[in-house]
Amino acid sequence: LVTVALMAVGFYCWTMLLEESSTRMVRLCLHVYVCLLIVLEILMWHWGSTKTWLFPMCMVVDIWGFGDSAMRFPVVHDIDTFFTFKLASLVVLKTVAFAFGFAKPKDIGVWYILLMFSNVWSYPLCYVLALPIGDKRVQDAKHDVEDVDLVLRLVRFATDAQHRQMVFAVWIRRLDVWGLHFASRVPILRSPILFCRPHLRRKMPDRTVI
Repeated sequence: LVTVALMAVGFYCWTMLLEESSTRMVRLCLHVYVCLLIVLEILMWHWGSTKTWLFPMCMVVDIWGFGDSAMRFPVVHDIDTFFTFKLASLVVLKTVAFAFGFAKPKDIGVWYILLMFSNVWSYPLCYVLALPIGDKRVQDAKHDVEDVDLVLRLVRFATDAQHRQMVFAVWIRRLDVWGLHFASRVPILRSPILFCRPHLRRKMPDRTVI
């Protein structure tokens, strides 16, 4: 019952966030979710909770599957595309891997269900809920994402110097946008962000400048 309650509360909070947030903010939340999954699975492997082979498999799913989908959000892919097939296959792979990947499954007990949901199924569900399916206005609107598979991105990044410079410039701009957002809304983060990126001080609202 506790697990079901946590799931319900989590999805309720996510739907509320979707109603109030921009596409860029939702994409950021998806990126943060993927990063949290990676950190959690690193800790699970470090503590010996999972078998050694599960860790690299989870990293492939988290980065190539979940991370790639976050980078390409809000693009909606048809059900017969390689992207949809890849993401569905990776979710099935991770589900099967989690079923056999714990070192001592009997010691985990009810936590197994919660970990299976939080680490495997929750991200795909949140991603599908966030997609503008059926909203032609959002689907047809211009966005700043490149709908290219992560593997192809890495190949191009490794072989094209001009593309590397462009990627660095784009991510610096994104970091500044995120930094400004959190510095103006989260007081405890304001000082370290402005210390690392002092030029953002000029863009801060007057009431938040320190």
